[in-house]
Amino acid sequence: MSLVLTKELLNRLICAKILFINGIDITNKGAPFNSGFAVLCFQDSVEMVLRVIAEHHNVQLKSNVAFNQLIDLINNKGVGIVTHTTQLYRLNNARVSFKHVGLEPKKEDVIKFRNDLESFFPVVINTFLGVDYNLLSLVKLIGYRRVENFLSKAEKYLEQDLYEDSLEMASIAFTLYRRNHEKHNDAYSHPESNSLSFVSSSNSDLENWAIDADETLQYHQLAIELVSNGISLNEYNRFKRYTPDISFLLAGNYFVNKNRYDIKKQCNYDNALFCCKFAVESILQLKNNRLPMQYSFDLSYSRFKITKDTDIIVYPVDKPEKIRTAKAGEIIKGYSGRVKKEKNGYVEILQDGDNAYIKTNDMIQIENI
Repeated sequence: MSLVLTKELLNRLICAKILFINGIDITNKGAPFNSGFAVLCFQDSVEMVLRVIAEHHNVQLKSNVAFNQLIDLINNKGVGIVTHTTQLYRLNNARVSFKHVGLEPKKEDVIKFRNDLESFFPVVINTFLGVDYNLLSLVKLIGYRRVENFLSKAEKYLEQDLYEDSLEMASIAFTLYRRNHEKHNDAYSHPESNSLSFVSSSNSDLENWAIDADETLQYHQLAIELVSNGISLNEYNRFKRYTPDISFLLAGNYFVNKNRYDIKKQCNYDNALFCCKFAVESILQLKNNRLPMQYSFDLSYSRFKITKDTDIIVYPVDKPEKIRTAKAGEIIKGYSGRVKKEKNGYVEILQDGDNAYIKTNDMIQIENI
C-alpha cells in the first residue's frame, strides 16, 4: 500500500480500539443498561474505523452520511471490500433501537457482536490501512521504556491466550510506575522501605497486631494516593484481586509473589483484558499528575557517547533485564561521580529518570554537565 497512514489517523484508530475495549469492560460489569451502553461503544468504534479508512483513501463523504452508505462508499472506491457487513448492519440496528427507542439488546447478542468485531477489526484495518490491529496501543504514550516493555508483553500474552503471564506483566508495570511516580513526587519517599520495622517480641499476639496495623496503614496510604490521582479504588481492588504481588529491590530488580492460591482461577481473557486496560489508563493518569522531581542537593552529570550498539540493563546480574538497545552514536546521561564505579564491567547511567547500567567498553565520556 503506497499511502502512509498519518499520525492523526493512527491515533484515531487507537481511540477506536479503546472504545471497543471499553464496551467489553462495560458488558462484564452487569449494571443496568450496560448491554445498551456496550453496543454504543461497539458501533462508535466501528464507525470511527470506517471513517479513518474513508479519509485515508480520499472517499468523499457528506456530513450526514448514513452508516450503511458509509460502507457502500468505501466498497465502491475499489481499494477493498468491507467484511462482516451483515453483522455490522445488525449492530447498527441494535444501536438505533437502544439510543432512539430505549430497547436494550440482550446480553447474548452483545457477546455475539463482540465476537464478530474481534474478527472484523484485524481484517479490515490490515486490508485497507496496512496496520496490525494488535499493535494499536496507548502504551507508547507512557514515555517510560521499562514500563512500556512490560505492558507490551502483557498485551502480547493476552493475544496469545497466556492470561497468567499477561496478568503478571500488567502487575509489574503498574507497580514499577507507581514506585517511580512516588519517587518523583516526593524526593524523600522510598516506597519499598517505608513500612514499620517491628522487632520480634515474645508476645506473638502483639507482634501480629503490629504487622496487621502496618499493612493496614500502608493500604490506606496507597488508597489516598490513588484516589487523589483520580484512580478508582474499586477498580484497583479488582486489579489486585486478579494479579500477583510484586516487590522491588533497591537495585530495581523485581520479585513476583505467586503464593496466592486463587490467581489461576482468575486467569481468563476478560480479567486479563481489564488488568491491561487498568494498568495503561492508570499509569497515564499518574503521568498527567506527575510533579517535577525535587532534590535536596545538586547532582553532577556527564554525557556519554555510545560507540557501538549495546544493551541498557536494569542491574548487572546473571540474566539481566534488558530495557532497550542503545544505538552507536547515541548520547546518554550518567552520574559524573559514578563513572569509575564499575560493577562487573558496567557503569551506572540514567534511563527515564531511573538508574540503569551499560557496558563500560561500549561508551566514552564526552563532557560534564
